[in-house]
Amino acid sequence: RCLTRDQAVRRLADRGIVLTNDAWIMLQKAGNAPEPRHYALGGRMPLWHVDDVDAYAGRDYERWTVTRVAELLGFTGSSAAGSARKQLSRWGLSAVGRAPGRGGESLFAADQVQAAQAARPGRGRHAASRVDGRFA
Repeated sequence: RCLTRDQAVRRLADRGIVLTNDAWIMLQKAGNAPEPRHYALGGRMPLWHVDDVDAYAGRDYERWTVTRVAELLGFTGSSAAGSARKQLSRWGLSAVGRAPGRGGESLFAADQVQAAQAARPGRGRHAASRVDGRFA
């Protein structure tokens, strides 16, 4: 049985991995999400097999606290955790759990965070070479 992207994202949410459609697309481009097995509508609509989606949901992955994510993203200071949460929200990644204890932090899937960081766009034309005062 094959699933559309929306169905695959919903199936993952039922198994505790909450992603937005944009996050699913970003993770797929970064090579972290399963590849579609079939295409419908003349190759325009990707379809994922149920087994592939279930295998992704059941994979063994490391869980990082939001503080560790902030370190990876380069945030420092007293607002580092808040900045990391905002960035993760922009990427569409949700927490997969909480650390134990009263002050337990949110936990995020390390492989998804690393894939999102790797897929992060560069800094635009700042490093572009110039020829006669114009960008090349």
